[in-house]
Amino acid sequence: DMGASSFELYYDGHFKEGLLDGTGTLYWENGNAKYRGHFTKGREDGPGELYWESGKLKYKGQFKQGKADGTGELYWESGNLRYRSQFREGDMHGLGEENWMSGNLKYKGRFTEGKIDGRGRCYFKSGHLAYNGQFKEGRCHGAGKTYYKSGTVCYKGQWKEGKEDGTGELYWESGNLRYRSQFREGDMHG
Repeated sequence: DMGASSFELYYDGHFKEGLLDGTGTLYWENGNAKYRGHFTKGREDGPGELYWESGKLKYKGQFKQGKADGTGELYWESGNLRYRSQFREGDMHGLGEENWMSGNLKYKGRFTEGKIDGRGRCYFKSGHLAYNGQFKEGRCHGAGKTYYKSGTVCYKGQWKEGKEDGTGELYWESGNLRYRSQFREGDMHG
């Protein structure tokens, strides 16, 4: 839950029936803003911005009942973008991007309830493509390819729960075929 509602904070804004309602700002004890935006019945609701205690932006986007919901961006405390995604009930859900702390792209594709799911691409910290293919619950699952940092294909084939499983091909970094085999739980069989 990225919401600010559960903390005892200072508030400047509107109230209705004793609850935060309308536009307002919640503050950390050090005086920095914690949340700026809209409230409904005491909870963050609608457009808003959530801040780290240091004062740097943490999240900018839509809220619903105190949780990120809709289009939004989540930031590392360093200020670099961490996620740009659709959110649902506080989790990434739909198409989005995840970045390494350095700011380089880590993943681009689909999220389901906060986990990488469906078709997507993962990248090394250096920015080079590492994997392109299918995911299920955060792990490689289905058809996919892994890559050497040089950009040539390392493995092309089927995956199951994060391991090579089914028909697949291993390649040398030169691009030449090394093995064509059946894999089971990451090991070659046949």
